[in-house]
Amino acid sequence: MTNCSGHSHDHEHEVVEEVSIHLRDLIDFTGVTCLNESVSGSCKSILKSYQERLLSSSSSLVSTVDPELLLHVPFTEAVTITSLSICGPTHSGRTTNPDGNPSSTRNTSTPTTNGPWHIDIYVDRNDLDFDIVQEMTPAMTLELVPPHHEREGETIDYYVTNRGKFQNISSVTLYVRDNFGGDNDESLTEISYVGFKGKATSAKRKAVHTSYESIARKSDHEVPTDEQHLRFGV
Repeated sequence: MTNCSGHSHDHEHEVVEEVSIHLRDLIDFTGVTCLNESVSGSCKSILKSYQERLLSSSSSLVSTVDPELLLHVPFTEAVTITSLSICGPTHSGRTTNPDGNPSSTRNTSTPTTNGPWHIDIYVDRNDLDFDIVQEMTPAMTLELVPPHHEREGETIDYYVTNRGKFQNISSVTLYVRDNFGGDNDESLTEISYVGFKGKATSAKRKAVHTSYESIARKSDHEVPTDEQHLRFGV
């Protein structure tokens, strides 16, 4: 196992902690929504099958006005999520420094969309908007690796932390806070694929929570980079 810029990269593909399945067939597509998407309903197109995740397609989820996106994905039955995969666009609107941080100089020859960077993950909530998430503690905060760490023909599985919070859940909501556009607040976020792995429970969906915390500590939102588990999958 190697460590690149604070991220653990496991290249031993045959080593798996437990058997997980792809959960796409358990997604309730009628309830999938996204706030701030530029094309209504485009959020459903990125929930592709695992076999189609790397296929080039004009279908992608792009934010409008600013980088933020709020993607809500319900399931047809309660599931346990063990990992997720999120892919940005095949291009990059901004170069990155060797340490993985975005450069302040925009490459004007490429489109102005960028892949997501920091993502807050919530479970069993169907009442979230951009105001509410500012006052909530997520189940997990994920920092995606910069584009230059990605390998052609592969995707990265990000294993969840606080795993108890992802057991027997009925929905998951991803709040994209920013992207690799760096300090450009007008850079749009583009996502080409989102996938979930885990277990089906054959249990009925749980009732979602409707109350939220009025005060959240900043420390509760932060997950140290070295605690994030990710893995390359083919």
